[in-house]
Amino acid sequence: MTAEADTHVQNLKQHGYAVFQLLTPNDAQAAKQHVYNLEGAGVGSRNNIQHRVAELIPAGGQLMAQLVLHRYLGSKCRLATFSSNTLLPQDGSLGSGLGWHPDYPYHDIDQPWPPPEFPLGCQVLICLDEFRQDNGGTMFMPNSHIQKPEGIEDDMEGTFPGSMTLTAPAGSVLVAHSAWWHRQTKNVSKLPRTALLGNYTPGHVVPKDNMEKQCHDFKASESYSLLSEQEQGTLDDLLLGPHRRGLYASPPQP
Repeated sequence: MTAEADTHVQNLKQHGYAVFQLLTPNDAQAAKQHVYNLEGAGVGSRNNIQHRVAELIPAGGQLMAQLVLHRYLGSKCRLATFSSNTLLPQDGSLGSGLGWHPDYPYHDIDQPWPPPEFPLGCQVLICLDEFRQDNGGTMFMPNSHIQKPEGIEDDMEGTFPGSMTLTAPAGSVLVAHSAWWHRQTKNVSKLPRTALLGNYTPGHVVPKDNMEKQCHDFKASESYSLLSEQEQGTLDDLLLGPHRRGLYASPPQP
């Protein structure tokens, strides 16, 4: 397993991303059903292109992803935000949503950015559906974590030379350097396409979302009580950071 993780880390360093199988088809289907239940209950934000549910807790079965992240971001890496994103089917006449962009924290930092060998974050995209050309597979520029492609933000149609579209089976995961450039594409299939999105940072980077509040909320749920003590500790490290510095003595207010 460690040799496989090293291979994925090498792909991250060289190309800015790695793709591998993470969840079984059954686990991917169960996670998708959980997201659909939340969406059906009116949780999250929705427009005519997508439905996003924020403040989720990571699904299980992510040992390989954690090995890769620890090797790439350091042993004190933590979760900065975690959500779902369902692209709704359309006839192609609507927009694609987000255009070309990097991820947190790079979109908040003026260039020049730190050297790519000192990453400030990784984006983790877990495919709960198969990703295809026709259902909104993520478009990206390989090697763009090293240098921003000139003129890429002016590409409104997703036709930038050298760009690729992620195609992967359900249960796959894409781990990408957060400085890489990517964009949404249109879902012109007949069915919604759902994924989980996590942003991970080294321990010294301020999380994007209030992960402490999410941790307190999750600890009060029945789901947390069903985890083993080891699983609870791993999740606490992921949400709060292993150093636990600067944390509230009581749950923070919304």
